[in-house]
Amino acid sequence: MSHIRQGGTYREIDALHIKQGSVWRDCSEAWVKDNGVWRKVFTTDYSYSETISSHAADYDLYNKLVTDGWNESDAVIATITINASIHVYSTSTANAGFQVDQFPAGSSITITNNGEIHGMGGAGGNGDNYNSNTGTAGAAGGAALKVETQLSGTTVTVNNAAGEINGGGGGGGGGGSGQITFKATTNHPGSGGGGGFGRGAAAGGAAGTGGEGAANGSSGTATGGGAGGAANVLGGDGGGKGAAGSAGTDHTLTGGQAGGAAGNAVVGNSNVTWTATGTRNGTVS
Repeated sequence: MSHIRQGGTYREIDALHIKQGSVWRDCSEAWVKDNGVWRKVFTTDYSYSETISSHAADYDLYNKLVTDGWNESDAVIATITINASIHVYSTSTANAGFQVDQFPAGSSITITNNGEIHGMGGAGGNGDNYNSNTGTAGAAGGAALKVETQLSGTTVTVNNAAGEINGGGGGGGGGGSGQITFKATTNHPGSGGGGGFGRGAAAGGAAGTGGEGAANGSSGTATGGGAGGAANVLGGDGGGKGAAGSAGTDHTLTGGQAGGAAGNAVVGNSNVTWTATGTRNGTVS
């Protein structure tokens, strides 16, 4: 922020004009030459700096700036730092954990990630009811970082040297169903699949009904995918960081369901300048 001294007091400048001929015109920038070096002393660009020091869900930089007071038309100079051991994560596979929308031309966005950016894990699939192909596949995981196409002159720079960017794990598929006869006949529905990796805690799938020995899948966590239901007919395990979920186990009557696809580590990679790519688990597209 620039200031001018008026009557012995420094006052903040929020607008600058220059008289050209007989017309006053708005200035978007002002420079002075200081010891042979030109320095910018005034700009209408909107400056924003944030250090993320606690876990943050569904981080949308555009919305952050609007809430902070940005008018959505001035160019933006933003610097975001994610501290070590901090997770910026998504709670829905429809949204990225860290979203960078399109900003006005001439903007500069700099992101330094020393922690982790997570996509949401996919939910685990439900197990088959006995002798009924009613189970479901694991859901796909969500993206970690998404950067939209930017206007001319706008740059998005990411330093991931000390961090991780991890797509959400795919959900495990539900188990099939069957029947076993040993002295007596028992009907086995399928177990639920595990939820995929992600701090958003993707739910495990439900066990099938109509028999005995089926179990629900476990939810995914910020360290790995949840386990598939461990019973007579196993559900598939949820995928880990940027990994697909496993298929559910087949049985004698119906087959297990497919695991869900992994979420992307990055969507919009061509819109990013990387100073260091670091660890990125999942597709970069």
